[in-house]
Amino acid sequence: MGKIYFWIDRLWQWIAESVFVRFEFDLPVEPLKSRILEGKVIFAMVDGGLVDWFILSSWCRSQGLGAVGIANRKRILFFSNPLILARVLFRRMSYADAICSEQKYPRLICFSGRERKKLNLPTPTEALLSTVYANAQSAGTLGGYYLVPVFILWRRHARGGGRHLSEYLLGLSSKPNTLGKLWYLLRRRNDSSVRALGFLPLIAKEHLEKLEGYDENEAMRAAKSARRKVLVWVQQEVRVLLGPRYHSPSLIKETVLRDAEIQALISKLSIEQGVDRKKLMSVAYQNLTEIVSNYRIRLIEVLFVFLTWLFSKVFDGLDARDEEWQNVREIMRHKPVAFVPCHRSHLDYLVIPYLLFSHDMVTPHIAAGINLSFWPVGRYLRMAGAFFIRRTFRGDPLYQALLGKYIQTLLKNRYNLKFFIEGTRSRSGKMLAPAYGILKMVLEAHESHVCEDVALVPVSICYDEVPEQGSYTRELGGGDKVKESAWELFKSRKLFRRRFGKVYVRVGSPIYAKASASMPDVEPRLRLQKTAFQICKVICDITPITPKSLVSTVLLCHRNALVTESEVLRLSLSLASYVRRINRELSVTSDVEIERSVEKTIKRLKKSGVIFDGEGSPKAYACETRKRSLLSFYKNNGIHCFILPSIALLAYYRAWHLTKRPEDFETHFKEAAFELRDLLKFEFFFNPRAEFTNELEVASTYLFGDGGQLDPLVWAKHLKTKFPVATDVSVLARIPGELVESYWTLGEFLSLSAELPLDKKALLGKVFRFAEVRWQQGELFFPESISMLNYSNGLLFLENQGVLSLEKVGDKTTVSLVPGADFDRTRALLSYYRDIMQEKDETFRSLPNAFGKAPSEREGG
Repeated sequence: MGKIYFWIDRLWQWIAESVFVRFEFDLPVEPLKSRILEGKVIFAMVDGGLVDWFILSSWCRSQGLGAVGIANRKRILFFSNPLILARVLFRRMSYADAICSEQKYPRLICFSGRERKKLNLPTPTEALLSTVYANAQSAGTLGGYYLVPVFILWRRHARGGGRHLSEYLLGLSSKPNTLGKLWYLLRRRNDSSVRALGFLPLIAKEHLEKLEGYDENEAMRAAKSARRKVLVWVQQEVRVLLGPRYHSPSLIKETVLRDAEIQALISKLSIEQGVDRKKLMSVAYQNLTEIVSNYRIRLIEVLFVFLTWLFSKVFDGLDARDEEWQNVREIMRHKPVAFVPCHRSHLDYLVIPYLLFSHDMVTPHIAAGINLSFWPVGRYLRMAGAFFIRRTFRGDPLYQALLGKYIQTLLKNRYNLKFFIEGTRSRSGKMLAPAYGILKMVLEAHESHVCEDVALVPVSICYDEVPEQGSYTRELGGGDKVKESAWELFKSRKLFRRRFGKVYVRVGSPIYAKASASMPDVEPRLRLQKTAFQICKVICDITPITPKSLVSTVLLCHRNALVTESEVLRLSLSLASYVRRINRELSVTSDVEIERSVEKTIKRLKKSGVIFDGEGSPKAYACETRKRSLLSFYKNNGIHCFILPSIALLAYYRAWHLTKRPEDFETHFKEAAFELRDLLKFEFFFNPRAEFTNELEVASTYLFGDGGQLDPLVWAKHLKTKFPVATDVSVLARIPGELVESYWTLGEFLSLSAELPLDKKALLGKVFRFAEVRWQQGELFFPESISMLNYSNGLLFLENQGVLSLEKVGDKTTVSLVPGADFDRTRALLSYYRDIMQEKDETFRSLPNAFGKAPSEREGG
């Protein structure tokens, strides 16, 4: 018998070294070791067989856990332990006795997931577990037994999709038969995985209720409970890996089209518009054909290989945290997930599906703009899960209803979604105002009880450098957006000539539709806005601050036109210290890494012509005027992190001017801070007033010292200590400079213009040309303030202030002045802060000189 075991051992070693090393194992080694030593670990496999046992047993041996020597299958025992097999065959031992034996190595229970044949008849697995439970309970070792469900994925498969011809012979790709498993092993596939789903104590922690009409003892009830949990865990894992059952696009379209609400709407529109109902049905079907995706798992596999090559060619890596994606996996076990990322690049469409696939999770259906449905990319994106939507469907209730029903159908069938909360790419680098369309449809799916709940998962995607940065600069400068096409795709091949650094992907805490719907005393529209705001705020909070963002902030906001490398480095470290102070993330952690990254960034900016050397020594750098918008994009990547200390500093300046008595300083300071908050509320996602006050206190402590009396002179001394070089404080003071100047420019144009009312697009064009003239005349300090996006947000701000009226008619928006509106105070406030940032006239000179002396103490004061 010893020689038999010796040769079996040699066979296992050969199999492990030549075959099974290609599997990706995700099993907790140390917890398994400790539990094997403490008691009994029983692996559980649904529909497992001889090949599955070989895989699991070989891994256990390689990790020092010992071979899986006992199982409830005769074929397995023939190879693992012939002696026990002989005893079982001659009825000297039962499977339960073998499992309860004293050997310190793992066991395996294979059982079928099929339904029981008779209601009151236990399945073989339940009978076995019941006997094990009773034996262990009588021996006093019940607490040491753990079931560890193990799931082996051989190859991904679209559940419910049509079978390939080979799958009739080999079984489904994700669940092959014995012949199929051997075929995959011979082909040496390397995309199979083995995963442990958790530890399930055999002794039930909860109370096991006895059902009326069932003659069951405690052991049988525990066995049925354990079997049920294992099946649920396996089914949840299948849902995470493979998704729900797939339905063909034709079936999806017919399901949506036959919906009672859609049919009622078509009948209503037919009467109102005097159009034949059949024609509207045809239009509806064409709209659905334009929208619906055609998900193909095999194309996803091909794209994964292509993206692995692409990302390694273009980027230095994708920086993502495995623990965050494991949290996503746990959420996907129980409910559908809607990934809600920010939008900085077209590559955003690919990053999240790539990470999901690499973490063995099903990729989502992705809401994409109809502009991406061009030949030949559109067809393949649709097969990768994209469904295309129009940029606007205002005035088309049928299209809107069809899109909403399609999203409800996806969520009802537990498909995962992905849509961008901003609706479009942010050309400025700053988080845009949320687009409510898709989010509203997702929340309505829950409110109409289509699905029990949806997890909205905020995701931040941040780049060291964005491949489209050149086109963004052109568009912000008034240029037309380049239409996506096959030719433009061909021209993008030049991107492969350089690398764009890293991509940082961070996943925030989920926001649940059920919790959003249960907000007390909040109107439905406000619930939608609050949920969208919360998502955007989480994305901002988890976005890492990159060295390029720090360098861009220093170069654009410093009062001096030329900044030495030592000054850039010193101020970058100062900004980084504030990031750490408020517990935000830096893409590089230590000061040494920051210094190295800053130096590297300066070299790259100089090489690309974004900055140039000034004359004299030491060497100093300035930004090319035409390139400031490019740097502004990266400055805005981190502006959300620095806006609070900037507001605190500007509010301090304002309070200094307004204060007549020292005891009034605190009141003026807080009023000025809230005044700035209201001024910039269309640019940033500020917390409610109470939380904003706490954040303002943290920023004030960073600038002006800890606690104590709010005395302006005491604060000035602390500020001087914080910034020994007086000019350094200008960086924080000018953080919102371009935004304030854009609003000021818009206000100046409106005060001089008599052309209103005017179409919004035409108005923005006139403001843009007006700003260019002012720049040429030397009246603007921030060239990047000449921005169509900033002017558009400025219109929203002035509408909120009651100065302008924006009336939407179809796809056009008409802008008109509100008669009798008081615009003078807003203009004066914008002029004040603009003067502070430009250190203009007496406004800035009346502040504490060198931030350490009162005006009366200044020389010549």
